Amino acid sequence: MLDDNSGRGAVAFAWIDGVGVMNADIKAVREKLSDITGDSMLISINVGATHTHSGIDTQGLWGNIPNSGRDDKYMDVVIEKTADAIRTAYNNRTEGQLYYVSQACPELFADTREPYSIDENIHLFRFVPDDTDKNEIYITNFGAHPVNIDYDDTRLSGDFPYYVEQAVNKDKNADFVFIQGAIGGGIYADMGEDNGISAELTSYEKMKEYSLIVADVLYNLAENGERVEPILNIVHRHIDFEINNFIFKLVERAGLCNATAFVEDGTVYMSSEIGYLEIGKNIKVLQVPGEVMPEIVYGGFYSAEESYNGTEYPYDALITNFSEDDEVLVFGLCNDAVGYLVPDNDYSSSGEGHYEETVSTGSKSATALSKAFHGLLAEYNN
Repeated sequence: MLDDNSGRGAVAFAWIDGVGVMNADIKAVREKLSDITGDSMLISINVGATHTHSGIDTQGLWGNIPNSGRDDKYMDVVIEKTADAIRTAYNNRTEGQLYYVSQACPELFADTREPYSIDENIHLFRFVPDDTDKNEIYITNFGAHPVNIDYDDTRLSGDFPYYVEQAVNKDKNADFVFIQGAIGGGIYADMGEDNGISAELTSYEKMKEYSLIVADVLYNLAENGERVEPILNIVHRHIDFEINNFIFKLVERAGLCNATAFVEDGTVYMSSEIGYLEIGKNIKVLQVPGEVMPEIVYGGFYSAEESYNGTEYPYDALITNFSEDDEVLVFGLCNDAVGYLVPDNDYSSSGEGHYEETVSTGSKSATALSKAFHGLLAEYNN
């Protein structure tokens, strides 16, 4: 929960241990909080997913198709508890100082799909309450798939976000929130020996060791944060994604997820939303409703000669909207889970080397996202 004390209202963030949360479920959370929503109260409610692959299916895509993996009763509980947690956070707001710092940690991440483009930074917001009896809060944001446990291991797990939280709780007596970043292209946690993680360990043990490494990075960062000015701005915009991926069409028509498509002029679309957040003077956050390929944000697109389709990507990277002094973050899988957002010029349904396209609305998802964000930022800055 963030509130700049301007009197305009507070902004809520909740990140769920799950593979993804659909926009309709997030709207259900918002509806339960309608009595405290509005000007000078709760002006924005944002819900995302850590994207753990070892949790209960909160989306519906991961059942035994054609059956949904979604359990409506379980999701009712998730929605209720998420709304309760946001309400509690809103009612218990306390004054204090917010600090921000980031550090490049390229050794902790691996990008498995060309072109290699990645945000190598671990970003940390640290809230220090004026009341010393209250816990500090560590909010970290970086992009890495929590998919680090062998597929034959059937234990439920929040993966590394959970174990980083346990470490921060224990070592710093602080609360913790993990916000997923730009993880398109199969960006994973690097649990190799170069990071001091023994190859003899099980995948579960490696994941726990990786979590402790991340926690140590956070502890060091916490000593070097700069105070963030009490400035908070947020806007949201509607976006429609064309569904031309046959698999995604089947998913929607079979009702596997809590999502409803619509048809316009013979084209099938799914509605979603994007958001833009400013924290302090130079921290800019893009709220993306899926797993975005980092080059869409940070640049590094394939040229026409290099791309699968032999064309140029028609939009500049989103970072071109900002100055060199701006810190540009991505809050991924935020307020929806529409799958991977793959640049149009490198989209292929061939399968080999193009797994991400199988979990995507289709070949025009990135263009829809780029167009919407460029338009939003141009409008906002004018």
